[in-house]
Parts: sequence; structure tokens; C-alpha cells
Amino acid sequence: MSYTVATLSQLPPPEFVEDISVEAIFQHRLDTLRGVDPELADSLRVGDPTYNNILQAAMREALLRQRINESGKAVLPAYAKGADLDQLGARYKVLRQEVHPGNPNATPPADPVMEDDDSFLERILLAMEGQTNAGTEASYRFHALSSDSQVLDANPRSPSPGRVEISFLSREGDGTASTELLNRVTTYMMQPHIRQITDEVIIQSATVTTYRIEAVLKVSAGPTASLAVEAARKAAQEYVSSLHRMKVIVPISGIYGALQQPGVVSVDLKSPAANINPGVTGATYCSAIELTMEVVDG
Repeated sequence: MSYTVATLSQLPPPEFVEDISVEAIFQHRLDTLRGVDPELADSLRVGDPTYNNILQAAMREALLRQRINESGKAVLPAYAKGADLDQLGARYKVLRQEVHPGNPNATPPADPVMEDDDSFLERILLAMEGQTNAGTEASYRFHALSSDSQVLDANPRSPSPGRVEISFLSREGDGTASTELLNRVTTYMMQPHIRQITDEVIIQSATVTTYRIEAVLKVSAGPTASLAVEAARKAAQEYVSSLHRMKVIVPISGIYGALQQPGVVSVDLKSPAANINPGVTGATYCSAIELTMEVVDG
């Protein structure tokens, strides 16, 4: 059975997070006043000083409760972002990787590019597997993802007893690993605390299937026609970038959906003509998006 990483979006919301309503807090405070001084509470009108004091106190309490909600969520993997996620990773001795070093001497200075939250979170969730000495699929995946900051994705598999093949995708270019990166990952993965003594571990670059998107977009006539095409191009780029992972199929239905932006009447997709399945040791890469605009009335 293949390992699974918890799908955090499917977890129920934490019970400590409460719904906040200024109106409900205000009514509660008003009811409390009514228990102490019914006559004053019943005589209050909008704009009265006491009414305004109760209202502003209710608003401040709502802000405080919201801050408590946010503080509690910040220590949960499903909600933590940025520095909060770094603190969670530190619990498991998993640090955010530096993808690009930046250049402080450039004009303007370029800050280092760090691992994004989604990739970092996955490694945190896999961290416990990384501590096993049983050579599990998840363990090999965790170590492969942690082997080098230029590793975007990795897929281990065992095609036969005692043989482990780990295919990985590079962050550079189309995802094909360079010889230098392949050597670095191999050296890392062959450490005795990672590679099981009974396993023959093969480290290899992903087989990358390159494709292009070519489509004719029929758009409504008007000043926003070109904007609709650019929106479609941006959506398509974001979509294919999300598919640039190991084993992920490129469905043409998804490409149609990405291109069908507001203002686009219809999409005539020329390429690809069918779904692209890169296989268990492969990945896909979109090398170009070529969109032709055809303006139509209506």
C-alpha cells in the first residue's frame, strides 16, 4: 500500500476557533447591563454615550477574539504560513531550504528565494517518516526532497524486491536534472542512515515530456478583448505550473478550463490533442503557450 500525506483541507476546523459577531457580543453586553440596571438598558438609544461605550467595547472584544483565533491557528500545520510554519518545522528539525541565494551586490539587491510554504509543509508532514530505519516509500521521498534545494519533486518506487528507484524533478529548466545535481542527490541518498543496507538504490532524473499549448481563442469584440487573452494566458501558465510534478497527468479538460476566462467565447485547442501521461518516473513541462485571438461579435 502506498503512503499518504494527510490532506489538511479535509480536516474539520479546530474547535477553539469560534465564529465572531459584533452584534452578538453587543447583545450579550446589553443583556448583562439589563441584569444590573434594567431601566438604563431599556432606555438606551443609538448615539447615547452608554450605548456607544458598549458598542466600542463589543468591537474591541471582537478584535481580541479574532486575534486569539489567528494565534491558535498559527500553530496548526493546516493554517501556519511564513515564519509560523518555520517554527513548526523546527520542531521536527526541518528547515526551509534556500532555492536561490540572491545577490546583495545587485542594483537593487536581490533577496534570497526561499522554499515556498506548500513544499516546506509537505516535508514537515513527511519528517517523521524520515526518522524510520525501515526504508519506507515516504522515508525515501522525504530524504530525496531534502537532499538538495534544487529538487522540486521526487518519486521512489520498488520495481522488484531489494531494488529502489528514486526519480526526481529539478527546479531548473524543464525539470531534467543536471549531472551536478544528480551527483549531489546521489551522494546524499547513499548515506548509511538513509539507504537501507539491503536496498540497491538507483537515483535518476525524471523523464520529462515537453509539450506546447496552442489554441485559438474567440473573444468578444471590445476594448477588453486583449485583456481576456492575457487572463487566459496567465491562468494557463499557473495551471500547467501546478502540473509540473512527478507522475501528474496533463488533462486537456483542465487546459480548456484554464483558457475559458471571462470574455473568452470559446476555445479551439490545437495542442495538445490528448491527455499526457508522463508515467511513474516522469513529469511534464509546458515549453510555450501560443494563443491566437479571434474577435467575434456578441
